[in-house]
Amino acid sequence: MASKRDPYIVVVKNFVVSDRPGRKYMEKMLNDGYEVVSETKTAFTRATTVTFRKPNPKYKG
Repeated sequence: MASKRDPYIVVVKNFVVSDRPGRKYMEKMLNDGYEVVSETKTAFTRATTVTFRKPNPKYKG
């Protein structure tokens, strides 16, 4: 969990987007209010690294 000094909650996750569990996880994160900041795919494997973020409700800025 982010502290109240951080404006965003950032989550970095490695998974396979083309598989059903990966798609379900991505849908869940987007439905929870996260946005995709970056997505990196590897050339030789199907693994994807996705960085999600959402505004921190505890942020005191």
